[in-house]
Amino acid sequence: MSIRQKILLIFFGISLFFILLEVALRVGGGLFLFLQESKNYLALRQKNTCRIMCLGESTTAGEYPRLLGEILNQRSKDIKFSVINKGVVGANTSSICAALDSNIQKYQPDIIITMMGINDNGNHLPYEPTIQSKPMIFLKSLRTYKLIRLLWLHMINKFGRGRLCQRARQRTAMPSGSIPDQKATGLASHNNVSAVLPPPPPVKINPISNSYVPAEAPIKEAPAPNSNNGEEVYLQRGEGYLKSGNFSEAETSFKTAVELNAQNPAAYMGLGMSCMHQVKIPEAEAAFRKVLDLSPDNEGIYWVLGCIYQEQGKYSQAEELFNKAIELDPGNTKAYIALGWNYIKQGKYSQAEAIFTKSASSKNVDHEQIFRATAMLYNEMGNTKLAKLNNIKANELKEAFYEPATVNNYLELWGKLKKRNIRLICVQYPMRSIAPLKKIFEG
Repeated sequence: MSIRQKILLIFFGISLFFILLEVALRVGGGLFLFLQESKNYLALRQKNTCRIMCLGESTTAGEYPRLLGEILNQRSKDIKFSVINKGVVGANTSSICAALDSNIQKYQPDIIITMMGINDNGNHLPYEPTIQSKPMIFLKSLRTYKLIRLLWLHMINKFGRGRLCQRARQRTAMPSGSIPDQKATGLASHNNVSAVLPPPPPVKINPISNSYVPAEAPIKEAPAPNSNNGEEVYLQRGEGYLKSGNFSEAETSFKTAVELNAQNPAAYMGLGMSCMHQVKIPEAEAAFRKVLDLSPDNEGIYWVLGCIYQEQGKYSQAEELFNKAIELDPGNTKAYIALGWNYIKQGKYSQAEAIFTKSASSKNVDHEQIFRATAMLYNEMGNTKLAKLNNIKANELKEAFYEPATVNNYLELWGKLKKRNIRLICVQYPMRSIAPLKKIFEG
């Protein structure tokens, strides 16, 4: 065969492999759901039973509901039980609550058991902004893509100190995936720009590239602008474009809002965020500088400007801004971590250690985040023993509370079931303390 034929044959073999893998993953997933629903259908057909519906994610989708039904029916003489398994792999509490009404209507349970919340912190599969390109949307719908991405995340997590993670950090784009919500940006109120961005996820401390991304929101339908409401309309449009990932249109809307009112910090904030997403760093810096002029006591602005300088290698300017943010708010976890990261990037490990030690003595900081950052520092220094110790401390703190979204969704679920007179049983994950779960329902 010619070289061209060999290349085509290799390409055909690789393509065939991925096609067969995709088909196998889809068939396997479909078979799993079919078997789960078949068992649920059989349970649904049983008459005169106490019907239990189990809600959760992968820990529920496995075997425990089936075993629960067997154990209950073995031990009970007077009451017969049927158990419905509605565990969905990868689900979080928001998606479970969203499907609650339809599940109740279909299965009419007497009791609902929940074991949920482990996917709420976003560490399983990070949310990604919607990609407008149709080829990318198609690619991301493939099970093969999701499998490869999951394996890639696992490799980064397992070999975090190796070349893989180092190269990934070096390639990280400055503003990737950092859309804040309304309250964080101050878009919801002209006079409230109290916090620019939420803190980074627990296991990563690069404060820009690993910021939280809220769920996609549709572009708001706004009335036609007039002399009274034009500024508000363009702010709403810009906010909608930001959340839907249309950053150029968001930039245009916020620029118009700035033209209508040059003293509005929220308009400059939105403009800065739009430019950051398009890697227009000078424009973003100018916009945030304007917010700082209008709101000089806003520690969040010092933080985000410091992050911009840090990513450009302007470490002394970044250090000055982070220190100013800490001066304004001694409990500013984001600023402490960013300042420590600023020293780490320069190889100034002793100064980073001093900053993290100082921040740990403050009562108002998020100590879990500080311990995570300190663990990252010791990993960089090659001190795996101290890194492990700090990660253990962080894990202990994390198990002592739930994410706010988890708490809100638990209470929403409880309220809906109370109205329907359905008993709710909340189950904690194995090997974890039940205290934070009980605390949700105090009073």
